[in-house]
Amino acid sequence: MKIITCANARNYNLTVGENYTTLQDDDNAEIYLIRNDIGLERNYHSSLFRDEEEERVTPPQAEVAEAAPIVPDTDEEIIATINVEEQVVSFTIDGERYRYDFDGYLSESSTEISCGIRQMSNINGITRNIVDSVPHRPGLSKAILKALITNFIAMDMEDCAIVIASTNTNADNFDLLASVLDEMSETTLDRLNPNSDNDIRLWTIVKDDI
Repeated sequence: MKIITCANARNYNLTVGENYTTLQDDDNAEIYLIRNDIGLERNYHSSLFRDEEEERVTPPQAEVAEAAPIVPDTDEEIIATINVEEQVVSFTIDGERYRYDFDGYLSESSTEISCGIRQMSNINGITRNIVDSVPHRPGLSKAILKALITNFIAMDMEDCAIVIASTNTNADNFDLLASVLDEMSETTLDRLNPNSDNDIRLWTIVKDDI
């Protein structure tokens, strides 16, 4: 554990200049696990902080030429840099490479319907973790979620023809999840669950079509 100081809060429930204590013992970590301003334990990239033990460097007094303004990457440019290996996703924003490990979130199992139909589970869990972890950029969370699901089906669900998934339509971040699975699915079906009185949605994905 160590003390770090927020240097760039963005919109992540952090305060610039505030000190935070890391909750993991890893001096070389690119990702810090800390408790944010609203009391939640979340992963944040190390570029948002400075180490409290780092030497303060006084900027030189000599006149320097004014640097050209940095043009931020567009969402399309960021999405084009997304790479997924197993369930580790990385992408670049304004020249800085971000890396997040989502291994173990998605899972799959057989069904009693057919050995060629398999079920994908914990789709709410990985959606929530993406929303909580990655920088909030329009379209980025959707692109990452789609890339992770596509990679998981291709690499971990080889022995099937059809993938099914389902959740309540009132689940957290359902709109984001539905925007991905609706596009990937051959069919979608909404019905009232008589056991819980919740509306549920069932997605059917043809593996060869993704």
